[in-house]
Amino acid sequence: MLRKYQQLKVELSKKELKPVYFFANCPKIIFRDLLSSIKENMGKKTEVFSLSSPKEKISDFFYSQGFFYSKKIVILDLENFSPSSHQLEEIYSILKKYSRSERSSERVLVVRAERKQVPKNISQLAEELQVLFWVIWTYEDIMFILKSLFPDVKLTDDAEAFLKNLFHFNVDPVSVLQKAVIHSYPKKYLNREDIASVLSDELSMNIRKFALQVLEGNYKNFPLIERSEDINVILSTLSHYFFSFVRLKVEGSARGSLKKIQIENEFKTKDIDKIIASMKRANLSDVIHGFLDVLFKSRVGNYSPSFYLFRFLKDFSDTVKT
Repeated sequence: MLRKYQQLKVELSKKELKPVYFFANCPKIIFRDLLSSIKENMGKKTEVFSLSSPKEKISDFFYSQGFFYSKKIVILDLENFSPSSHQLEEIYSILKKYSRSERSSERVLVVRAERKQVPKNISQLAEELQVLFWVIWTYEDIMFILKSLFPDVKLTDDAEAFLKNLFHFNVDPVSVLQKAVIHSYPKKYLNREDIASVLSDELSMNIRKFALQVLEGNYKNFPLIERSEDINVILSTLSHYFFSFVRLKVEGSARGSLKKIQIENEFKTKDIDKIIASMKRANLSDVIHGFLDVLFKSRVGNYSPSFYLFRFLKDFSDTVKT
């Protein structure tokens, strides 16, 4: 079922709760807010527990936390851990069992998914049982939540735009803004520089993940960034990855084969099959000239740097995926 975030929040706060909720397309900040609505509906002394170990038997976890004997919310966050095949079977059985139980304000099981692919049998079952909610949200909803969490803090327009762009890289905006507030105290008007100054290595890690996706030919998570200062952070990372990509292909062509272990070590990941496929299809001359053109035009071109980068990444993706 499709539900707008604001509509779902009202329903969770006022209506009789279902025993199970499966929230799909649900970012962490939205999920956290929906959970607070469920907890508020259930009343005081409601405890919240989260399963995060792929080795733990879910049914044992339920009993160890006293799920059946007091007010409880149990969270299965599929974005924070990757369930084992046995746990996926358990999740399927749990959805089937608890969704048919009587509605209750005492115990609620909540499942979250956002970017990870959910097994088809689980999503289909959740949909059939009418406990699957595809959350429709906007960046205005994100900013609404942030402003409600920090009511005394005012953000300049460039600060809001910067926070929205960070969200493309799966950075927790609540954590970032909290650090910015502390770091900038006693300022009450925060600008882009106040927020950028507290970014940790988390952003670099997420840009690295984006760079690896790009080498695979996937540019779907391309951030809509206008400021050259912000796009240059991405360009510097992509430069390193693309030139490594070119060098490894040249070396592989010289000896007649690509060495998997060398590629794994270079990009610090074991998941390189799609990158190797891209190497085999890519035209090195086009890659070198195309990326150098992006670097040049991002400084002297008539358009936003993101325009040139997006055009190059689309051409690269079309080439390596055909």
